[in-house]
Amino acid sequence: MAVEPRFEILGELGRGGMATVYLANDRHSEQQVALKVLHAHLADRPSTQRRLDRELEAARRVVHPAIVHPFERVEHDGRPALVLPAMSGQTLRDHVETEGPLTEDALRGLLTEIGGALCAAHGAGVLHRDVTPNNVLWDDGQPRLVDFGLARL
Repeated sequence: MAVEPRFEILGELGRGGMATVYLANDRHSEQQVALKVLHAHLADRPSTQRRLDRELEAARRVVHPAIVHPFERVEHDGRPALVLPAMSGQTLRDHVETEGPLTEDALRGLLTEIGGALCAAHGAGVLHRDVTPNNVLWDDGQPRLVDFGLARL
């Protein structure tokens, strides 16, 4: 008897140099999640797996509402993956491309939230090292910092 996989992939949310992020149904929690799955050609490399573990540890060390915290590390289709909360918005890059430049108030809010997240990270001994428009998500109008894959502890 075949075991039903834990995650039902609904679509691709984004792709980076290390992993692809999918929107998925988690059959264990019965929630939609973001599933960050290492690319097949990198999945067996110990250095890449350590980087994924470091990403999980770094994000868990920092307590701030503007940081997206992974739930856990799992295996999906034989590859290491992180389970993250599903965000309803888009990246800052996509937001600016579709909506145009941020207003002064929106920019001030962005800098306040992401700056606060970075201060909290630094206070916890974590350097993010990859703050880009692709790593800031707009979730219900609120900026959220993601992807601690290059973080230093």
